[in-house]
Amino acid sequence: MTARRNDFLIIALASASLVALEIAWTRILSAEFFYTFAFLILSLAILGLGLGGLALRLFPGLARPDRLGIHFLAAAALALAGPPAVLHLGLDIAKIFGAWAMAWRALAALAFLGSAFFAGGMGVALLFRTRFRDMPGLYRADLAGAGLGALGIVLLMNAVETPRATVLLVLPLAAAAFLAGGRRVKAAALAVTAAALALLAPAPRFMARPRKELAPVVHRHWDATSLLKVNAFEDGFLNLNIDNAANTPLALFDGNWEAFRAQPFPALMDPKPLMDAMGGSCRFLSIGAGGGRDALLALRNGAAEVHAVEVNPYINRLLLPGGRYFEATGRMYADPRVKVVTEDARTYVRRNPGRFDLAFSLSSNSFAALASGAFAMSENYVFTTEAMRDYVRALSPRGFLIMEHQFYMPRIVSEALDGLRACGVERPERHIAVYAIPQGRYPRQVIVVGRQPLTPEQIRRPFLNLDAGDPKVMHRLYPDPDPAARAPIDRIVREGWRKVDAASPTDLSPATDDRPFIAVQGRLRNLDLKGLRNLTTFEIQGFPLAKVMALAVLAVALLLVLPLNALPWLRRGPR
Repeated sequence: MTARRNDFLIIALASASLVALEIAWTRILSAEFFYTFAFLILSLAILGLGLGGLALRLFPGLARPDRLGIHFLAAAALALAGPPAVLHLGLDIAKIFGAWAMAWRALAALAFLGSAFFAGGMGVALLFRTRFRDMPGLYRADLAGAGLGALGIVLLMNAVETPRATVLLVLPLAAAAFLAGGRRVKAAALAVTAAALALLAPAPRFMARPRKELAPVVHRHWDATSLLKVNAFEDGFLNLNIDNAANTPLALFDGNWEAFRAQPFPALMDPKPLMDAMGGSCRFLSIGAGGGRDALLALRNGAAEVHAVEVNPYINRLLLPGGRYFEATGRMYADPRVKVVTEDARTYVRRNPGRFDLAFSLSSNSFAALASGAFAMSENYVFTTEAMRDYVRALSPRGFLIMEHQFYMPRIVSEALDGLRACGVERPERHIAVYAIPQGRYPRQVIVVGRQPLTPEQIRRPFLNLDAGDPKVMHRLYPDPDPAARAPIDRIVREGWRKVDAASPTDLSPATDDRPFIAVQGRLRNLDLKGLRNLTTFEIQGFPLAKVMALAVLAVALLLVLPLNALPWLRRGPR
């Protein structure tokens, strides 16, 4: 059968919505739940579309030409209802393996999320099946619609925020149903359109999982990059919360430098001793500038240049002239010494070799990565051996890299040593010092890497807080570790990670650009039923969460995908 003119528009509209659904739902569910959904949505989309085509083959009644509008109408309605239904299921991903009730909720979530793609897949397959004589034209319209949908949803998320964009992307599916259906379908399509428009204003409220906030939210913004909330605490402290996971303080400042320098600055890692030795000519790089606290610290310590590099453009816009918090941060980002850069930090340092006297990374890759998809099973190129090489190459001959993290330091130490060797350093162990900050829920560790061998004074006192001499505030892990030190850092440097790794509950091997999974630290030998009942979102204690998920994917392939592919062989006739 030859395609009608409307068919090209129908397939383009449907493809635009279905592709946009994948992108928008990934953004919503990865921020509201757990990074797993960043992968899950893509898999459900492919599975749902494929099952839709298979359903037409197995159930001829679904393949009647007059069902085309019904399929797209169902897809539109399910696309509108899917995210709110999943977000209000009370689903806790960490408890799926340990509680049957949560496992059933997870299955219900999969059904909700896959149903729109299943119905849309039936519509697309039916259109291809009935208009097969003009397949090249249909494919062109299909690809054009998919491309416009991918571009359009990103622009839409930035323009009206992600929840409202998710509601609006239902409209092309409703339009496809209107064009393809009879009177009743047209009326129902208009009803779905009206419902979507009615839900547009309150979308940010119902398109969010109920949760207890850290403090009252005074500003919220949700674009294609992140969900950003500003929490206002009773003492006036403002916190930037990213994707319900990461937190970075807003650098509140009244602009009075004389009074500001006269007061103590609450920074655990204040590199003032290193910066003072540079005589006011320090070129400071903030890797992941966030709310500007690192830049404010650098200006306070007399930096000649401050390069504030932040990958999230909206955070920078908040602090730049005209931004919501430009005045509250003392107009800091208008200071001629500050260069604000919206870019991936690693890309930026590769373009600026030998330029920086101090590269500063304070939790540049934190819990936000867990939500956005850069945790555990996703690649992370911030902490690899090649990344350390790039950071070292960006240092001036007198420069230092200071990098802190809660979980990754044993691997970072090995990567720093390998990165220094890649830069031609013969004795890299002389170029590093490592310290522990035991305060807080997750004790932190920080490494200082020098372009030149570190002097005894630089090792003894790179930070102001070391003056206190209190091991509960900060103590050294390498060289000459403090008696309070328990981390294996000193052995890793002296003996190499391989000798320490065998007895370690976590994987200590350095991550590389070819194997950039620094958060995958668990070992299969640590797998037990108790661990399955008490899953955590991190592998810092050695539980192999990523490997369990890989095994789950394999189980799904064996128990679901293979039997589905075998179904046609159980029927008579063409297979």
